[in-house]
Amino acid sequence: MNKKDCVVIFNNSWGEVDFILPILKKLNEKGYRIFSSFKTKSFFEKKIYYKDLYKLLKQFTTVINVENSNPKFSLLKIILNYILRPKFLFYKFKSFKFSKINTYIDSSKSQNSESHINFLLKNKIDVDFILCADFDSDYYLWIKNFKKRFFLFPHALTLRGDNLNVYRNIDKKFYSSSFKRRFDQLKKFPNGTKLFACNKDELNYFSKFTPKNINLNIIGFPRLTDDWIKYIHSKIQKKYLITKYKKNILLVIGKVSYLGAQEIKKKIIDIIKIAELFDYNIIVKNHPRNKFNLKIFTNYSKKIIIKEGLHSISSILKFCDIMIVTSKTGVCLEGVFQDKIVIEYYKYGRKNLKNNVYEYKINEDYFSIYKLYKLAYSCSSYISLKNVFCNLETNKNFKKKLLMLQNNGMKKINFENNQPNYKSIYN
Repeated sequence: MNKKDCVVIFNNSWGEVDFILPILKKLNEKGYRIFSSFKTKSFFEKKIYYKDLYKLLKQFTTVINVENSNPKFSLLKIILNYILRPKFLFYKFKSFKFSKINTYIDSSKSQNSESHINFLLKNKIDVDFILCADFDSDYYLWIKNFKKRFFLFPHALTLRGDNLNVYRNIDKKFYSSSFKRRFDQLKKFPNGTKLFACNKDELNYFSKFTPKNINLNIIGFPRLTDDWIKYIHSKIQKKYLITKYKKNILLVIGKVSYLGAQEIKKKIIDIIKIAELFDYNIIVKNHPRNKFNLKIFTNYSKKIIIKEGLHSISSILKFCDIMIVTSKTGVCLEGVFQDKIVIEYYKYGRKNLKNNVYEYKINEDYFSIYKLYKLAYSCSSYISLKNVFCNLETNKNFKKKLLMLQNNGMKKINFENNQPNYKSIYN
C-alpha cells in the first residue's frame, strides 16, 4: 500500500491523547505517516505529567513543534475569524467570563493551528484525512484549509446514560442547552465526516445534535483492551513503584471547576488519613484540565509516601491496588478493567449545574451511572470510606464481592459487544 499522511489535532487535554493513542498505534502499523498538532504551547507543555503517553506519541507520530511566531497578530486574526462567524461569536459570548479574560487572551495568543497548517502546506504534506481528538471544539481553520475526510472522537471515556434521562437530576432544557451550538459547529464539517461514539448509548446521545453531513459510528473503548494494557504496561519500568513494602492507592482528582478547591483539599486530606491508618502509599493523578497544585501534599505525611503521578492512569494502575476517584468519572472503567477496587468518594446533589448533568435521582437517592451499575463503590463521608477499608482489610470475601459487582457492571453497559473497530478509519 502507498504510504499515506494524516493529522491528529489535540484540543486542550492529554486525556484526548490517552483516548486516541491505541488508534494511532494501529494507523502507524498500517503504514500511515501521522502528524500530531497541539492547539497551544501551554497544553503541549503538560507532557511532563504524561511521560508514557508522550513517549508513545513520539514513537507513532511526528509532533509538529512549529510555534506561533506572532502572538499579537494571531490574536487579531482569531478575533476577525470570530466576527466573520456571527453564530460562533454568539456562543462564545454566552459562555464568556470576564474574570477569566487574561486566560482567554493568553490562550488565543498561543494558538498553534495556523502555524501548523502553514507547516503542512509549506512541506507539501498530502493529508489524506484529519483526526480531531475532541469533536466539541473549533476546527474552522482546518476545515477551511483542508477539504479532506474528518474523523471526530470523544475526548474521554464517558457513559452518557441516555437511557436514564427520565431520572436526570437537571432541568431538561439545561441538559440540551449545548445541542444547538454543537449542531452548528458540526454542520461546518465536510459531508461524510464521521463522529465516533464509545458505545450505542453514547451514539444515541450524539444523534440528538448531529446534522446530516455527519455519519455516526461506534469505535468502542480503545484503551480498554488486553493488548493495549499489556503493551503500555510493558513500557513503564518497575522503578516507578513507590516501594515494594506497601500497597498503593491511586487517587484521581476531579475537576476543580465542578468540586471547588476546598472540597478537593478536604478529600485529599481524608484519604491521606485513611492511607496512614491502613498503611498505603498514595499516587495522586490530577485531572488533565486542572491547575490545582498537588505539590503541597507530597510532604504532608511522615508515615507514608505521597507522590504525583507523571504517567497515564492506565500505566499507574499497574502498581496500585485501589483506585479512588473524587468525582463521578469514566476513568473508573480503567480500574474495573484492570481488576482494581474502585471507590467513588463523592457527595451528590451539589449546586453546580454542569456537574449535575450526569446525576440521577431514583427513589430519593442520587446516583451516577457508575454508582448505579456498581462500577464504583460510592462513599460520601470519611466514616463510610474508612469502613470500606476496614472491610477490605478484615474480610476477604468483601473484596471478591466488590470485584464481582464491578465486572457485572461492565456487562450491564454491554462492554464486551463494544470492542474497538478501526476498519472504518483506515479502509
